[in-house]
Amino acid sequence: MKKQLRVIVADNNDEFAARCAAGLHRAGDWAILRCQQPQTLMQAVRVEHPDALILNLTVPSMEFPRFTEEVLRYSDLRIIAFYRQRNESLRRVFEEQGVRYMPMPETGANLSDFVHLLCGGGSPQRRETAVMSGSDAEYCVTRLLHSFGISTHLQGFYYLRCAIMLAYAQGDCSCSMMRSIYPEVAERMNSTTSRVERSIRHAITHAWENAGQEPGWQYGLHCPHRMTNSEFISFAADWLRSERAGRRAVPAAMF
Repeated sequence: MKKQLRVIVADNNDEFAARCAAGLHRAGDWAILRCQQPQTLMQAVRVEHPDALILNLTVPSMEFPRFTEEVLRYSDLRIIAFYRQRNESLRRVFEEQGVRYMPMPETGANLSDFVHLLCGGGSPQRRETAVMSGSDAEYCVTRLLHSFGISTHLQGFYYLRCAIMLAYAQGDCSCSMMRSIYPEVAERMNSTTSRVERSIRHAITHAWENAGQEPGWQYGLHCPHRMTNSEFISFAADWLRSERAGRRAVPAAMF
């Protein structure tokens, strides 16, 4: 049986928000319409504890990434940002945050199915198509790092994400393989091996020192010590393989 989701739909007083809400209601989900003002939406996230948030970007603005960054620090919900006019600056920032940046659909007919797939519902086959195709493995890693409190303002976030993707692709987390990852990350990101290793260690240490506040440490791991770089990368790569197979290595409360 499909889980009933709670979805906040940002309402810009246009017909699309109403169509989205109607489509969600028809599928048996809760649609909560709120004015698209940052303070109003943030209050709704705190009170309603939604599974997903849908934004309606009728006008491109860099205010939205600042708002979504704040939301993602507070909650592990999924965010979909629909646009009428594509903006490359917004696309890059949203991609780093793990926010889905998508063209505005004609109707809200299939919206419920799509939101369920993003939130982990549906069959493993459909989830693999929706969540793990193309750059979507990177999307999952981004969400995982956010759940551990490793945010995009840390340089180590980007090095760590790249390292996890490499470990996942190679399917081997042995010590010898880990030693080869740093040079490859450095080459891909125009950096040095020592800077990559140091930045990743700093990001993990920063997350560990704030472990009590982040769902990744609280629910996903009960580690008595700060994880080393290789331990964290190995864990994340293993989690991603489990996610692809339709089995979660960490509880759904994180995602």
